[in-house]
Amino acid sequence: MNPPFKFNSKNQKMRTYFITGANRGIGLGVVTELLKDNNNKVLVTVRKSASVEDLEALGSKNLLIYRCDIGVEDEVDEVFEQIVKDHTTIDVAILNAGMLHSNMKSPTELTETREEWRDFVDQTNEVIRVNAFAQIYIANKLLPLVEKSVEKKIIFLTSTLGSAEYTEKSKFDTIIPYSVSKAVLNMIIAKYAAYGRSKGMTIMGICPGIVNSNNADNEAIEAHMAIFTPGLIRVKEDYVGMQSLEAGSKKLLKAIEFFTPFHTGRTFSSSGSEHLSA
Repeated sequence: MNPPFKFNSKNQKMRTYFITGANRGIGLGVVTELLKDNNNKVLVTVRKSASVEDLEALGSKNLLIYRCDIGVEDEVDEVFEQIVKDHTTIDVAILNAGMLHSNMKSPTELTETREEWRDFVDQTNEVIRVNAFAQIYIANKLLPLVEKSVEKKIIFLTSTLGSAEYTEKSKFDTIIPYSVSKAVLNMIIAKYAAYGRSKGMTIMGICPGIVNSNNADNEAIEAHMAIFTPGLIRVKEDYVGMQSLEAGSKKLLKAIEFFTPFHTGRTFSSSGSEHLSA
């Protein structure tokens, strides 16, 4: 049974949120929803080369933008040196930034040439470094600030593509670098369980589902989803299509509101199911 989400941003207490990869997609969607409540302070990171036009257009004094590439430790260190000077606690951290590599080959096609194989290994290592190992570095920088807060939540955004159960049922056999990186991330999340529970923290993974993160039109959505839809229908017969950015962002925030230290070390869909595609 899915949890009875009752998130209401108008009734929440003053909170400080931290979100990586916030200049576009669901990161931007979540920031937009949070800033509708003047009681929320939102700290975000974006890459140094990224445009912040959409963030600045929100026109909020409660938004603080920090620039760093999450995969570059020196940049992360520099940002957190400033953050710890400016803030004593962070209530909820949402680790959203990552790298998508759409390698469309199945395992049996990866060794057609030695060069293709080496490219695949290099690509996969880099995607894992950013999507899994860099998340540890960021999370550990956040721990002292989150531990001192009331909410004590660190949320890693994961993906159904990292689920062995989904892969088996959907018969989806490509996008291996990204899928493997999210599977590694899911194990990392599990490894945080003992620490998180000992501190009364909620450290977990949430898959936000399929979200129209770029507000694309119906034709573009249909073309993008063509490779995913058959597998999604195999796993979830009542699949009705991609969520809007606003709906997906609100749903994710409701999930974050609902989950507690009981769920630490585990991964869920934003609908509240341990089946990430639900």
